[in-house]
Amino acid sequence: MKIRVRMFGRFKQLFGDGKEVQVPDGINPRDALGSVVARESQLYSAIFDDDGKVRNYIVLMVNRKRISPAKFSQFALQEDDELAVLPPVAGG
Repeated sequence: MKIRVRMFGRFKQLFGDGKEVQVPDGINPRDALGSVVARESQLYSAIFDDDGKVRNYIVLMVNRKRISPAKFSQFALQEDDELAVLPPVAGG
C-alpha cells in the first residue's frame, strides 16, 4: 500500500519535505518509519535509539493526529495515510 511520509524541522533537511512510499498492508507507524529511514543512517539515529525504539521526544502523527508511543505498535496504517515526524520543539 502507499502512504506519505513527511518530516519537519531538522528532519526535513535530512529527508526532504515528503515522499510517497510503498509499505506492507497494515504496517504500524514505527515499522513503516523504520523501513523508510533505514538507509539514512544520520536520520535513523536521530529518530531511533540503540534498541530500535522511537526516541521518547519524537512526535509521530497519522493524518494530523498524534499517536502516543504506547500505541505505535498497535496502530495499523491504511492506504493513503500520512505519517508525520516532528522533532522536539524548544524555545523561549
